[in-house]
Amino acid sequence: LERAVRAGIAGGRRLPVLARALADGWHAFGVPGGGPDLEAVARARLAALRELEGSGARDPRLGPFHGFVGPRRGRDTRGPDPPVTVLEGLGRCPWQTFLRRVLGLEAAPDARGSLPEFAGRLVGDLVHRVLERVVTEAGVPSGGDVEEALAREPRDVGWPAPARLASLVEEEARAAVQEAGIALPGFARALAERVGDSLEHVRTTDFSPRASAVVGAEVEGFVEVALPQGTRRLRFRADRLDRPGEQRVLTDYKTGRPLSVAAAAAKRRDALVGAIDRATALQGAAYAFSAPGATGRYLWVRPGVEPDRASLELPGDDDEARSRFEAGVATLLAAWDGGLFPPRLLDPDLRSEPRACTYCEVSEACLRGDSGARRRLRTWAEAGGEGEEELRALWDLAAAGR
Repeated sequence: LERAVRAGIAGGRRLPVLARALADGWHAFGVPGGGPDLEAVARARLAALRELEGSGARDPRLGPFHGFVGPRRGRDTRGPDPPVTVLEGLGRCPWQTFLRRVLGLEAAPDARGSLPEFAGRLVGDLVHRVLERVVTEAGVPSGGDVEEALAREPRDVGWPAPARLASLVEEEARAAVQEAGIALPGFARALAERVGDSLEHVRTTDFSPRASAVVGAEVEGFVEVALPQGTRRLRFRADRLDRPGEQRVLTDYKTGRPLSVAAAAAKRRDALVGAIDRATALQGAAYAFSAPGATGRYLWVRPGVEPDRASLELPGDDDEARSRFEAGVATLLAAWDGGLFPPRLLDPDLRSEPRACTYCEVSEACLRGDSGARRRLRTWAEAGGEGEEELRALWDLAAAGR
């Protein structure tokens, strides 16, 4: 059947030729006259080929092979509102979000890999585990929702003694490695040594001498966003919750590169607003706008960041940030509801591939590296025609706030 299909496609990609080739293939299987509507199959294959290559397509609109999969079907056509982290992923790369969060795909194992790597996700996971244990060791419960945590008496959390910290790191490293399915002897110990500088950075920036008024770790909450179509409730999880006085401060630990290391707080805040505009940093805003008196806080645990520039706070009364947040969320939810998941094969300049593509774990299920697919996206993005407003708004997010 495969040879027949290739022969049919090679025959000028004409519908009758491909349909005849498919019929021959089915006949070879001993089912003459049976099987599907072969002319319809041929038409679909040729349409898919034109879509993938970007050649001969009269309709400039994108199709399913470029992420336009359509809305959900069934009784609940919209489904549950996605968590804030899913919307952030949708802002970075809609197709990756579709693969991982909708289809549930995971990275394919590398049969040629001799040793597991210290992936950023594994290192970050260990840092978060240890910081959660630091809080629970001080008697502050982990888990539950925000309101439940706020009802507790605040505690001042000190940093563990060196011996106790080493024990915590070792315990959590073993647990993290076991959950990752890595059985290599000594890997957990090597991983534990890898996070030492990051934890020391947290000690000097956030526990000097102690963290005050802590009421919870790994708490869950939600932010409500009022849209013309109705109010949507977006779930989130905060790494730590503090209650200084009548306020609530929700912290998200970040192990990656800071949004900005500018000396001026105003410039760092502008960098955050720009990231909110691009819908790639929504977690802190969700914290800030979840309730009156709330503050969203990022703490970068990356070694080398100056202590006074490692923390970035967003108060709930920042009206500009709120309007940018609501606009971005509206665009992302419209795309989510409509099943719009275009792959970001091009930077906003439409010339180069995004850097994130080089370390995407599900790139094998993507059109990355396909020049025809990039040309198709570039042609569509430059057309600027009417229609597909929701899809175009999603695509344009990457250029916002620059």
